Amino acid sequence: MATDYAPPLDKFLTLGRPDDATAEWPDYVQEYGLGPEHIPELIRLATDHDLRWEGDDESPALHAPIYAWRALGQLQAEVGIAPLVNLWDEEDDEWAGEDLPEVYAMIGPAALPTVIGYLGDSERNVWGRGHALNALELIADQYPETRDEVIAVIRRQLEAFQDNDPTLNGFLIESLIHLKAAAAVPLIQQAFEASRVDEGFIGWEYVQEEFGLLSPEEIARRNAARLEAARLVPPTPPAPEFRASGPKAATPHSGSTKAKTKRKMAKSSRQKNRKRK
Repeated sequence: MATDYAPPLDKFLTLGRPDDATAEWPDYVQEYGLGPEHIPELIRLATDHDLRWEGDDESPALHAPIYAWRALGQLQAEVGIAPLVNLWDEEDDEWAGEDLPEVYAMIGPAALPTVIGYLGDSERNVWGRGHALNALELIADQYPETRDEVIAVIRRQLEAFQDNDPTLNGFLIESLIHLKAAAAVPLIQQAFEASRVDEGFIGWEYVQEEFGLLSPEEIARRNAARLEAARLVPPTPPAPEFRASGPKAATPHSGSTKAKTKRKMAKSSRQKNRKRK
């Protein structure tokens, strides 16, 4: 595990886990006197897999890459665009998943080709592609001149809904809602009618509400109907207690943790719950 980082980057090895607060990042460039001359070493530190994943869990150094990629964003280091995108391949790294969209938004439209390439790569994991969508949303928000291009890219990806993972289709639709791309509604409807959207994540009625296709009266009527239906359904009896019958007994399946956090990830929440991430 490499720890041979010269000043001032060596200070990042001692900072430990960043705060979970949603406050703005500190100005690492100003605080540590960073400049363009530090960019190559910042990239090396930001992508130091062994430091991030192979070290002692109690070592503050394993969080150093987080500070490095944030600093690269603050320096608007375009040369870091391509190396950083591969960090999304590590599905369990929530810090990279949530931070890098902001890093790319700091760098600006120069990041678009790389992020678009990642989104369109079917060999990449669906969670990383969801993070790429978050990055595209932020860039379009901060650089309005890129909005039409970003919407066109997302629509083009959704046109392949038959081949896409249903969860990816949900992420794509969520992004089109965020970008208020109302012209995409017929395409979105096609994806739902083909049963190619993970409706545990996002439903057609929600889409219609978000695009203003349902009147407030209709929404209220549907909500009232759901409440009435729920009132008429008898409560579900508690499931029997699981008891293992032997050393090889199967454990009960409790559902995917990822499925419970899809919407949180899609909206790039800054809630970071794991020690490494």
